[in-house]
Amino acid sequence: MKKRLLPFILLITALFTGGTLMMLEGKDAVTMASVTKNSLLTADTLNLSFQGVGGKVIAIQVIEEQQVKQGDVLMTLEPTDLELQIAKLKTDIQQQDVKLQQVKAQGDRGEDVERQILAVEAVKQALDLAQINYDRTKALFEAEAVAQASLDTVTFQLENAKNAYPSNRQPSKS
Repeated sequence: MKKRLLPFILLITALFTGGTLMMLEGKDAVTMASVTKNSLLTADTLNLSFQGVGGKVIAIQVIEEQQVKQGDVLMTLEPTDLELQIAKLKTDIQQQDVKLQQVKAQGDRGEDVERQILAVEAVKQALDLAQINYDRTKALFEAEAVAQASLDTVTFQLENAKNAYPSNRQPSKS
């Protein structure tokens, strides 16, 4: 058993001794790189990201080891994607302006008011129907003629109808 462990122990000892000697003599990779690069460690490839902006880098304005300060331009991105987004947003703004001008030009039209009155009446009728269905289902539930699920369904429908009805008007009981 000891004869089998001897080669592993010798290998580990040799690696440790060699690494220590290289480090003491300055022959390890970190020391060699810092001497070659004037005490600066650099990477060949950097993975960068720009917050909130994407695109392809088309120009790099700084060189390796160049001193920079806050606000200096380091890289230039291809502007095509951003220009398209800006153009789309400008078009959207123009469309909304046109819609706003149309609404202002129309003013208060009688038919729009009538349409809103009809919509409110339709919601009121739906609320009244939901209340009737709720009352009927609750009576049937109390008589043990329908399941709890049926009562839950009509309760949910009643709540939805109440939420859809304009809050500034109180529904009348029929």
